[in-house]
Amino acid sequence: MNWLLVAATVVALLLLQGVRSFGHANAQQLFLRLFGRNLVALWLYALFMLPGTLLHEVAHVLAAFLLGVEVRGISLRPVLQEEEVILGAVESERTDMLRDGLVGLAPLMAGTVVISLIGMTTFGLEEAYRLMTAGQWFDALKTLTASLGHWRGWVNLYFVFVISLNMFPSPTDRRAWLPVGLLILLLVGLAGMVGLLRVVLEEAAVLINTLFGWFLLVLGFTLLIDLIALFLLIALHEAVAKQFGPP
Repeated sequence: MNWLLVAATVVALLLLQGVRSFGHANAQQLFLRLFGRNLVALWLYALFMLPGTLLHEVAHVLAAFLLGVEVRGISLRPVLQEEEVILGAVESERTDMLRDGLVGLAPLMAGTVVISLIGMTTFGLEEAYRLMTAGQWFDALKTLTASLGHWRGWVNLYFVFVISLNMFPSPTDRRAWLPVGLLILLLVGLAGMVGLLRVVLEEAAVLINTLFGWFLLVLGFTLLIDLIALFLLIALHEAVAKQFGPP
């Protein structure tokens, strides 16, 4: 198993989490500057984020349905709580740690799949992956950004941006992760003690490395798209700030 891939994946997730916080904050401030601190700004901001919010909540619902977890309520109404905007929520029953953890993880999994599909169909992600494995990094970057010469590329850039900003699990989604993580660490420790972990890693090394490699590629692609979108968002924010002043 390539632990460097694992470490790089963790770093990419942390970077995207930072981008997520920065992107939400700038988008909120932009709508506040344009429309003032009122319900119009709140609802327009929620509408801007709607594709990502919808995918996030639908992923929760589908995961709950597949795992036999009762869904008690769904909301896509934005709510302002202590300077933070809650864009959506799914109320589900509390079950066991594993199912709660998987339901909480569903938006990240769904977001990764959808961004992968957009990347392959619009941005040439597979070709970029082939070029990167051949060491042709500049050609890979040209491939990923070539579609931005067409309006469809910019539309899909928007979708990738709002999906990535909303695919990370919320604190409520992560409530079962600590006990599940401790249980996994315990099982890994026991497997390591009896030598089973080494056998499993050796047998599944190719599959695991392939999965982590593709996941890392999707995260890197998402980070690239998010940085382009953030640059444009910040530029627009600055222009609006000069025109309208503080929110």
